[in-house]
Amino acid sequence: MSQFVYHDEARRLRTLASNENVLVFFSPHAEGQMAKRKISKIDIMSILKRSSVVNSEFVDYEERWTAQGPDADGRVIHVVGVARERELSIDVVTAIAK
Repeated sequence: MSQFVYHDEARRLRTLASNENVLVFFSPHAEGQMAKRKISKIDIMSILKRSSVVNSEFVDYEERWTAQGPDADGRVIHVVGVARERELSIDVVTAIAK
């Protein structure tokens, strides 16, 4: 992961994830990885709402952020997603348990 600090991205992601009208979509890949690693959607939402962003990169013309936080068991989880602030949505691309 990058050595940069993404304070603004983390603030924006937490604000978006905490919005009661936000829609969160999980890609088939994310759902498969979450099932394999026993990561719940509740854990993902909690991480998005309290996350730190540890990476930002452009993939296929979209900015993907990697959020990091603990799940209910204390495992460090990385959530890769695309935040769409105008559309009030977050697309979860994958989740990784560290």
